[in-house]
Amino acid sequence: MRWILACVVLAIVALILEQWNASRPQAELQSARVRETEPQRAPRDEGLELAALAAREELAPAAPAADTPEEALDLIALLREVAVAFAGQDAGALQVPLQKIAGQPARCEEVLLLLEKGGLRGDELASAGSVITLGVVVSLYSSPQRPAGADGHAFTVEVLEGLARVEPPEQLDLAQRLIEARVGEHFVLDLTYLPKILELRTRYPEQAELYSSLLVHMAENLAEGRGLEEFRALFLTQGQDPTAVQLSLSALLRTDAASWLPLAEELFANASGNSALRAAITSAIATSAPVELASSALARLAGPSMYDSFAVLGLREGGCEALAARYSELVSSDGNPLARRMLVSGLRNEGEPVLVGIAATDPDPSVRSQALLTSSLARPSGPALLDQLETLHGQRADPAHGISTQHAVLVAGNVLINSGDVERERTRDFLLRIAGDSSESDADRLSALRTLKPWMPAGALDNWQIGGQSVK
Repeated sequence: MRWILACVVLAIVALILEQWNASRPQAELQSARVRETEPQRAPRDEGLELAALAAREELAPAAPAADTPEEALDLIALLREVAVAFAGQDAGALQVPLQKIAGQPARCEEVLLLLEKGGLRGDELASAGSVITLGVVVSLYSSPQRPAGADGHAFTVEVLEGLARVEPPEQLDLAQRLIEARVGEHFVLDLTYLPKILELRTRYPEQAELYSSLLVHMAENLAEGRGLEEFRALFLTQGQDPTAVQLSLSALLRTDAASWLPLAEELFANASGNSALRAAITSAIATSAPVELASSALARLAGPSMYDSFAVLGLREGGCEALAARYSELVSSDGNPLARRMLVSGLRNEGEPVLVGIAATDPDPSVRSQALLTSSLARPSGPALLDQLETLHGQRADPAHGISTQHAVLVAGNVLINSGDVERERTRDFLLRIAGDSSESDADRLSALRTLKPWMPAGALDNWQIGGQSVK
């Protein structure tokens, strides 16, 4: 859906510019390449027909800064047209209102003022249309094909400054439009806007995290040290802003991981109780540090809620190998079992034989369970995994060699979802044995039945009762 809408807007802007080129030769306008995505909420009630909403006769309040009430109502009507046409992927319908607005810089400023001053409050179509329009205009005015009299940098700065005065949820929608705004292959919010965004973070401390989010592509694309001083200062001075820490630390780790990893780990240690900040730090490490250094650092910091960071690292080029190497180092010295478990959780690209081998040999039951869970996640399981699952479950009374029934049921649930008929039938039998085993706890028996129920004929388990509870 998102790529279709992006193509639609590219075509729309090209058509608009072609019309400008034909009607205003002095502007020397050519078609622009502006990538857009579907509105985050346009309108918020997805069950309503956009066409019906557009046909409503209710009008939002007149914009305070409009020259006349008629002009305000006309602009609001155009913004509604933008939202309806965009949601309907109607290029022909979208080019008309966008051309009327974007062709006049003063009208674009009026759109921003409407959002800032609440002139569109309660009008969901016009609100959505204003956000879409501003995103398109930021890209258009920043391109060489901008209309006469338009200043892309000045207008983008106006939108950045106005963002703090836009109310949610439009505020987040507009921020996302700014993040995504492009001219060709380049993001509009490049390093030339870094000083302004940092200034706005300071001016509006309650909006600091919002403004930090606008730095994302700058942090990804620092060139030959440009902006590194600013990101270094951002990291060192904004240690309690998770977004600022993640973006600045990512930039620093890409350029000098050896120097910045120790500081990142120190900040992590000092952030006890601040889960958002800790998640920002580990995310930056997982995405930006060299994979060998990242795997070692994450192993040192390992906690039970860090699955996403280990998964991201495992999907990077060379990441799976780095995680496996670090796991081998730890298991050979019987090191930190929690770190081993988290390392194994990131081995989603590793083959089943390797993960089944870990399940068979690791001395910790949580790591053995994790190996089977990782292997059975989002891919078919083979007979070797089921053999190992049954073997480990059969030794559940011995923590040194088995796994718990609770974990065995979780693995079986993955197999049912992702595997073929033969493995699924074998797993059904396995779960039925657990459900019928009076030596198992009532909770584990019920869990087995409830995991199994979607894969059984209707009513097949209706007569089962365990501990006075029905599987229904």
